[in-house]
Amino acid sequence: MSSKQNTVELALQQIKSFCLDIIEARKVFGNAEEFALNRLYQNTVLYSLEHIGEYASWIDLWLQREIPQIPWKKVIGFRVVSAHIYHDMDFASAWYTVENDIPFLLETLESLGPIRVEEDEVIRSSPSTR
Repeated sequence: MSSKQNTVELALQQIKSFCLDIIEARKVFGNAEEFALNRLYQNTVLYSLEHIGEYASWIDLWLQREIPQIPWKKVIGFRVVSAHIYHDMDFASAWYTVENDIPFLLETLESLGPIRVEEDEVIRSSPSTR
């Protein structure tokens, strides 16, 4: 298996794993009101969203085009917001993401068959392989 294939598989698996973490956090912590008041809950979700965005950025445009139902630019962009503009975070938007976008993202990724990366496809390397 090529390193490109490994990178794509790792990125998609990690995205799914962090989606599951957010879904589990919602089960443990509760609703939107609790999210707005509980920093531990907020931090858990935002940490996971940052990582989802980071791993999404590992996936090059050709593969993003193959899965157009996922708004890749927004997924990647949310990482920037949650990591660098935390003090201005719109928690209503973050909650909408928890309630709607994360389950959709997970369902979409789980519905994909195996993804084969051709050797001539160019993907962004993970930071650890640069």
